[in-house]
Parts: sequence; structure tokens; C-alpha cells
Amino acid sequence: MSLRYVLVVTEPAYGSQLARTAYQFACAAIEAGHQISKVFFYQDGVLNGTATTVPANDEFDIVAAWQSLAREHQVQLELALPLRCVVALSANKRRRNTACSRARWPLIFRKLG
Repeated sequence: MSLRYVLVVTEPAYGSQLARTAYQFACAAIEAGHQISKVFFYQDGVLNGTATTVPANDEFDIVAAWQSLAREHQVQLELALPLRCVVALSANKRRRNTACSRARWPLIFRKLG
């Protein structure tokens, strides 16, 4: 029986092993024939999707790995950004140079709470 999963990642790309553990779970689930329909990055987990997150030379590039997983297996990646980032994006439509606006994949804004 095939199962369908939605993952929530609340830890940053680096400084914790938990984002990589979530990625490894997603890969193992797909390999076992299950589906990962969405990965939702929340709290510190949004750092998995910003362009300013760059690994050290000897580190696994978890951000690129999430992108590859999304492309190859049609997994939707979503970032939940704090309101201050949404306001910054609205105010800087012409200038997209804030850390909030440099996401590596499309941002999905949702009202939480």
C-alpha cells in the first residue's frame, strides 16, 4: 500500500541534523514507493530555501538537494515567512535584494494561526 506524506521542516539547513534527516526520510519514502506531496518549511526551516544559505565547501548542499527532490519527484516546496518578510517583499517590489526575497524556490504565503 502506497502512502502519501506531507513533511514539516522546522530546523535550519545547517547547525542541526534534522533538516537532513527529513530529506533522507523523504528519499527513503519515495524509494519505498510512497509519495511526498509537499514539504512545508516553517520557523527556522525557512532557511532551507533562501538564496543566502550557502554550505561550507565540505558540507552536503541540503538546499540544492531539496530542489532536486522537488524537480525529480514533483514535490511541492513551501516556505512560511514571517510577516516582516511579506511586508519587505511588498515594499521592495522593484528591488529584490533582501534576504527575504532571495528564495531559491517560489514562495507561498499563507496566513498562519
